[in-house]
Amino acid sequence: MSQAHPPSQKLYEQAPVQSPAQAEATYGAIDMITVPPFFSLDWNDFDEWLNFGFDDDYMGLSAKSISDPAASATAAIAGLYVNIQEPDIDKDAIDPRQYFPASIELDAQLVFPDMTTIASEDIEKENLALVEQVPDDVPRKVFEMATVLQTKSNYPKFIELRIPPARVLNAWVQLYFEHFHPIFPILHKPTFSPATMNPFLVLTVAAIGAHFSDLEGSQACQRAMHELIRRYTSYTCEQCNRTSRELWITQTILLNQLGLMYSGNRRALELAELVQAVPVTLARRKRLLSNILPRARISALQLPLGQEWQVSTYDEERRRAGFATWLIDFGWKYSFGLNHVMRADELQNCLPQLENCWDAAGAQQWAQIMEARNLSTTPSLPQTIANQNWIWAWSQTGTLGKQTILHYLTSIVMKDDADSSSQGCSSDQRLAAAGTLKSLLGEELGQGHTKAAVLHRVLICSGLMIHYSPTLRVKSLCLRVIYRRMDDTSWDILSSQWAQSPFQGRLAVLYGAHVFETIRSNRCGHFLIPASLLRAVLVLWNVWKRRVLKGGLRMDLAALSFQELEIYFVTGGRVGCWMSQLW
Repeated sequence: MSQAHPPSQKLYEQAPVQSPAQAEATYGAIDMITVPPFFSLDWNDFDEWLNFGFDDDYMGLSAKSISDPAASATAAIAGLYVNIQEPDIDKDAIDPRQYFPASIELDAQLVFPDMTTIASEDIEKENLALVEQVPDDVPRKVFEMATVLQTKSNYPKFIELRIPPARVLNAWVQLYFEHFHPIFPILHKPTFSPATMNPFLVLTVAAIGAHFSDLEGSQACQRAMHELIRRYTSYTCEQCNRTSRELWITQTILLNQLGLMYSGNRRALELAELVQAVPVTLARRKRLLSNILPRARISALQLPLGQEWQVSTYDEERRRAGFATWLIDFGWKYSFGLNHVMRADELQNCLPQLENCWDAAGAQQWAQIMEARNLSTTPSLPQTIANQNWIWAWSQTGTLGKQTILHYLTSIVMKDDADSSSQGCSSDQRLAAAGTLKSLLGEELGQGHTKAAVLHRVLICSGLMIHYSPTLRVKSLCLRVIYRRMDDTSWDILSSQWAQSPFQGRLAVLYGAHVFETIRSNRCGHFLIPASLLRAVLVLWNVWKRRVLKGGLRMDLAALSFQELEIYFVTGGRVGCWMSQLW
């Protein structure tokens, strides 16, 4: 086997070991399988990759070579893949999974695990000391509020209401700012002070951080924390309407909404769906989507530098809460295929600041950054859409603004109406949006491997993959394949769609492979990463399935499972080897 295609460890473990002579007798001469100079290509230069010639006969996967007796090596390799797969699935047992909701006492996490027994050294491993420590009285305050909620509300009581100790909450707060804050910075890190904040906002930050924790019981605990926070915020908004207009309650609901949506728990997702419009309503009520305090107006007040920084910081925090509301609402469409309730033209506020300005440690540093850059000219999303000055707007905003730009452009290429008041997006608009995504990808390629830069590249490549894929509804298609709902006519239609636009299909595979490889090579905890990865895997798997059928290898579904992706893509073959065999 060529050195350019290192063999899979799993293949060695499951396939019979043969001598070189036996292998040559079984699979043919080794030099029958040639490897083009694929790995010498510059992967940042898409034009170079697209101009590289892949023949249909490469690796012997064309229909001609499969029917040719001389291509026994390919047939043997195909048989080898059959041997390393799991046994065939019983066709009668293939059926969509059903969810049977139960009563809240059985279906909800109503028990807080005992986190007081965790060893101190394990907790200290996650205490990264990025922000102020959580004081000891925070768990006590949370417990007192939760006890009132237990007695006065109609919710079923928690069986074990054991709030994690302050040292555990502190470790999870530090994890939040290590893993989640860099890609979703809605809180002001330099002024984050658990001692002066509402205890339930601190608890929510800790609950998000617990998703990244390796402590025993952390995942069960975060589910119980999200349930408690959901109850508290709902009860508080109903009992004290004035509180619902405060910024901290909006931030708490936003972060808890994310925790429920992407917890992996069906009940939590459905509860989040029930209150999907709550953060949107709060953002509209508090006017978080409007630029009610422009930068010029703040300067005209002629406040002392410290006060001006505080006012500007609070205004920016409000702005970021509004954009976070729009981004989370977009996630319902992108991740779950559900309808969103916000329109793009509602974001009348200017795009969020650059991160170096937002992360300024003090008033003096903030003033120096503001003086060096004319940040008062940061545009709004509707202005950017009208003027089509995407590159300039990209350079003037931080990661929340960049995500907003990318989500809007992705909604265009997804043939989704980003603004429900319009009549839809024309083909010219989709082409223009795809061209803009390509330009933004060029801007991001030199930004290194920071969490935000990785996220931007994933979202851009995912949007381009969706745009170029001839099969737009890839998730529903794959479900039809998995549950054996695809007949020969359906496969013929699918093959026809891809055959009519081979160059476009190759681009979809290219960007899908980049999504896969970028996620595989970097750790990024953004909530849209799983949906982007799933789309990329399904696009690649669909192409593989179609290509094998086109070549005449009528394998069983078990022989065409996602393990092929691991063999060809994850275990050394990576982008070049895997994609060269698709075409």
